[in-house]
Amino acid sequence: MTKEDLKIVFFGTPDFAVESLSRLVDGGYNVAAVVTMPDN
Repeated sequence: MTKEDLKIVFFGTPDFAVESLSRLVDGGYNVAAVVTMPDN
């Protein structure tokens, strides 16, 4: 199994999670969905 075969659902709050999500996408991982909370 390769990283392209994985389907990732990413959960995180925008301010904290941007760096992690960017690294996953830039690394070629298959991010199928992103779930965040709306800004307060």
